[in-house]
Amino acid sequence: MSEAASCAALSALGCAGRRMRKAWLRARRAQDEEEKAKALRLERCVEMMHTLYHPVVFIRFSAFRAKGAFIAHEELLAAGALHHCHTHTELEAFTQQHPTVFFSHQWLGFTAPDPAGLHFATVCSACEFLLQRDAIGAEELFLWVDYSSIPQACKFTQTLSISSLAAYASALRYFVIIAPETTHHGTQKPCNYGSYSRRGWCRLEQWARLASEGTRDLFKWTGEELELAFDEEHERQAMVDSLMVCEGDFTVRGDIHKLVDTVLGLWAMCVARQDCDETVADVKAQIDRLHERVFPSEFFDDLPERMVAMLEENPETKNRLKNPNQQRPTTLAREKTIDLQEHQHRAAGNGNGSNAPGVRELQATPSNLRSALAQGEAVVGEAVAAQQIELQAQEVQVLEDESDEVAGHNVILPRVHEHGLEVEVKAKHKEPRLVTAV
Repeated sequence: MSEAASCAALSALGCAGRRMRKAWLRARRAQDEEEKAKALRLERCVEMMHTLYHPVVFIRFSAFRAKGAFIAHEELLAAGALHHCHTHTELEAFTQQHPTVFFSHQWLGFTAPDPAGLHFATVCSACEFLLQRDAIGAEELFLWVDYSSIPQACKFTQTLSISSLAAYASALRYFVIIAPETTHHGTQKPCNYGSYSRRGWCRLEQWARLASEGTRDLFKWTGEELELAFDEEHERQAMVDSLMVCEGDFTVRGDIHKLVDTVLGLWAMCVARQDCDETVADVKAQIDRLHERVFPSEFFDDLPERMVAMLEENPETKNRLKNPNQQRPTTLAREKTIDLQEHQHRAAGNGNGSNAPGVRELQATPSNLRSALAQGEAVVGEAVAAQQIELQAQEVQVLEDESDEVAGHNVILPRVHEHGLEVEVKAKHKEPRLVTAV
């Protein structure tokens, strides 16, 4: 081979090698981006369990009963008959103060949930049973019923509410399945507990309840009285069936794709809470046994396994799912927390702390804190506690949960830990700077 030919061959090999390296780098970047996207998706799935994309809407039992039938959301809203919980924090507080019921049922018509009024009468009977059993007044009991609690006219807000179904079903005190023997008004096919249990959306609601509370206060009305659901051994299969959401009946089969993230969030809750409740542990064991049917690969890929790994690597996230009332970090504003002991150590290592990167000292007075607040700074220190009440009085919003609206507002986020009180002051869309209150 001539020298020219050798040089040409070497040049061609070099070009091919560079092309291969570029292709490998592109593939590696794509893989890294996919990994990041999956990790972010799993984090969002966990957050969905404590996020309300639409307010929870209740109606008092006394007002519901007085209407004589299922009434559409918009009509009740115009009449001022509805109560809204806009954030998960507000919902938690409301459910601690008031008995609440989530009613799950199959619609008996194509455009109306209950054309003959059978389910309405059954809901009233179920409520009367709970009132008598637990000595509750009709004015005290609040109901969540889909036709009244979910917007019907606006499909966008309806979709937002439906995407929060798992959060609704898992948070309310009672969960009641309404499935008496009857027929569908349009198809004339039987509607009963069996047909209810085959509905994909109904299965999702049941799983949400099982993942959070197990079978506690989970009832069904299929005949003449209210009874505990999944209480008998022969009903075990019904509980198992409720976990296989993707095998359920859907009017629109494509709706399964909309449920994947919610199911992953419920799976995370099962994994986290299996040591807290025997029923949840049983649910987790059944899912492990039927893994491929619960998580068909065409919809879930390897995301369920990744979720388990993520929870093992992040015990804080796992504990948050174990204790849903535990304060959670904000997702509506950028966050940067700092350990007080570590921060004080850094300050001590730099004289008075004024030369520490991103750190300056100030007296924790309302004026100084307001100044830091306006600049989107983070404030850490025990002395801040003394000023919180005064700051609140001056219309500075103090938050304990990420669900409160902070759009465009400055906020103070207090946390108590082993080193004392930690307070974070920030503004939305600003990276907080660190300030030590001494």
